[in-house]
Amino acid sequence: MMHMDETEVQVMGEAERSDKQKSRMWLALGGPLGKKVIWYEYHPTRAGCHAKGFLEGYRGYLQTDGYIGYDSAVKDMPGIIQVRCFAYAGRKFFEASKIT
Repeated sequence: MMHMDETEVQVMGEAERSDKQKSRMWLALGGPLGKKVIWYEYHPTRAGCHAKGFLEGYRGYLQTDGYIGYDSAVKDMPGIIQVRCFAYAGRKFFEASKIT
């Protein structure tokens, strides 16, 4: 199983990019039991093509959030079984439980 996510980072001093533009750090965690690897990969955008390039050749389960970029990245990769993280859905139930 591989877990994958991307998060905003601000990088100052990049050529051709404003210091106020947000970039992305793509993160992946996976590997066999006892030999897990954490991979960090910087890209200036959130485009799904970055995930697609990283996942080339991977076969197995891929756990992600609901970002549509993962859907487009794996659509032509039949060896990948995409599963979702329910943390985002759970937050909405928690928020709704506080409404009186």
